[in-house]
Amino acid sequence: MSWMHPTGAGSWGIGSDFPLELQFWGYIGECEGFHLEAEQPVSSLNEIMWRRWWDIFITHSCGRILVEIERTMPDLSPEEQSRHAAARFCPPRLPNRA
Repeated sequence: MSWMHPTGAGSWGIGSDFPLELQFWGYIGECEGFHLEAEQPVSSLNEIMWRRWWDIFITHSCGRILVEIERTMPDLSPEEQSRHAAARFCPPRLPNRA
């Protein structure tokens, strides 16, 4: 998260990279085959940790709400968002679920 972004004319303000974080973490989940639906069975400890991150991020992060996050997301399809995030970040490789 980048807290300080220049806001113009020599002033600084509080900012964040929430949309990019969402894209990045969504991409990881997509690659690993994780699901957010409660009725879907959890397949590994990694998926439990991934779901917990989503819950904390969405419900407790700096008082942000989904509407504001969605408003700042680029106007891309979910597939384009995943490709965009993959191009910007090098996703970590999670341990094998075997």
